Amino acid sequence: MKHLHYMAFYLAMFAIGTALICFLYSQVLILTFLLIICSVIAYKFKHADGDIYYMVIGAVVGPVAEIFAISHGAWAYAFPSFLGIPLWLPFGWAVMSLLIRRITDTVNEMRK
Repeated sequence: MKHLHYMAFYLAMFAIGTALICFLYSQVLILTFLLIICSVIAYKFKHADGDIYYMVIGAVVGPVAEIFAISHGAWAYAFPSFLGIPLWLPFGWAVMSLLIRRITDTVNEMRK
């Protein structure tokens, strides 16, 4: 039962992060601030060893891949801040990377 509560929280945070990005992408500073808040909440909730690594790797690797794709014409952001990406993007990648890890870990724990 405990796992279902965790899963509900992680999926809700994922949905909230996605909704924030969908509806506030043009409000770059507000969205950046809210994604930082989401990152802190997700990090503090059932903290596990290595969480910070998932967040940092996501915050770096995700945007670098997007910068590469953008520079080759794959897509463009409506409100870029630096190198074709918005300021909020690394924070979005950080929180989503952590949530994907947490969802995967929870599924694995539920299968035991």
